[in-house]
Amino acid sequence: MYRKQCSLALLGGAISVLPLFLPFGARLAAYVKAEHQKVQIQLDARMVEESESLKRLRIKERETTSTALAQSGVMPISQRLRITNYLDSSRDPRPDTTLYQQGETVTVYDAAGRCIGEIADGVWKWKRVPAYGDICQGVKAIQGVSTRRK
Repeated sequence: MYRKQCSLALLGGAISVLPLFLPFGARLAAYVKAEHQKVQIQLDARMVEESESLKRLRIKERETTSTALAQSGVMPISQRLRITNYLDSSRDPRPDTTLYQQGETVTVYDAAGRCIGEIADGVWKWKRVPAYGDICQGVKAIQGVSTRRK
């Protein structure tokens, strides 16, 4: 008999309490976004840590290799650089020095096999610059590049 009145009372009570729960959806979306950002930051930190450990491992392997080469007395191939499209002239070839690190000295040759300078500690030193004029003294020439293909 009072079933209709009770259901209307419950509906009215629910409507009056509904504004308390409406902002919950917006807060839930903000919470999910904040949690996603937190996980992303942790993932980025882990990737940086793994990257740094990989770099450390590579440095250690290079050190081991260079120590073994120094003890064996074998000169690595990277101690020479040949610029094949250049013959010794007054034009500075400006080779790319980004591949060479501190403590590394590389003799640079032209296409004919003559010394034209060196890269020491990542700095290009051309023999035509007066300050570096004596760089190629005592350096043996190497075999030139063949212009004909076989």
